[in-house]
This record gives sequence, C-alpha cells and structure tokens, in this order.
Amino acid sequence: MTTATANTNPIFQHQPSIQAATITDADTTVPVTLYTAGTDGGLIDSISVVSTDSASVVIQLTITDDAGGVDYALGEVTVPANSGNTGTSSSFNLLSSLLVLQEAGGRTIPPSGILKVNAKATITAAAQITFVANGGDY
Repeated sequence: MTTATANTNPIFQHQPSIQAATITDADTTVPVTLYTAGTDGGLIDSISVVSTDSASVVIQLTITDDAGGVDYALGEVTVPANSGNTGTSSSFNLLSSLLVLQEAGGRTIPPSGILKVNAKATITAAAQITFVANGGDY
C-alpha cells in the first residue's frame, strides 16, 4: 500500500478577501452567496453577523463544491434579535457559534467552493441580516 507524502511546506493566504451578503424578507429561504473561493481555495477566519430583525432567526450555512453544484449543510445557528444593531447587543462570529466548523485558524474552502447563507424561515418584513466573511484566497 502506498501513501501520499504529507505537505511539508505550509501555505498561507496570499490575497485577502472580504465578501458580504445580506438576507431580506424577499429572499425567503433561498440560499444567498456569501463567499466564493479562488481557484486555489480559501480560508475564512470569521463571519460577522448583524441583524435588524426584531425576532431571532435560524440561519443555515452551506457549502457548494465547484464540481457538482450541490449545497451541503454545514450547520445552523440562531441569530438573536437585533444582533449588533441596537447598541445593547453585539454582532457575533457565525463560525465561533458553529463550534464544530471552527478549525485551527479558520475554515478552509475548497478551490472555487462557495459558502452560502439562508434563513430557515422568512425574516420580518423590512428587516435584514448582513454577513461579512473575512479571510483570503490561497
């Protein structure tokens, strides 16, 4: 049996990338693209979330591989009402809330992979939830 040789040369993000998406009531429960990795893949360090919704909302994070175009659920988290919007509650890091997804140093994304977010139910009319992915491409 042969085994592949481990990569002995570390790789780092060479191109910083900040990408954002906003969900409104018009999006209903349709996934919205948050981050698209470059041709060599990427690393997401954090995903900041701010909500103007007066109700808490369950958000699903999915990843789409470039090859098949299929959305795979990575996890769900509840965004508290008015997170980071009123001065009394702060925005939060979606990746930290999904502890199982937080790798050492961030979340790797495959080449040309796409992260998407969607509400599990339509959010309140005139409200919006904004996501900002901070990371970079390899």
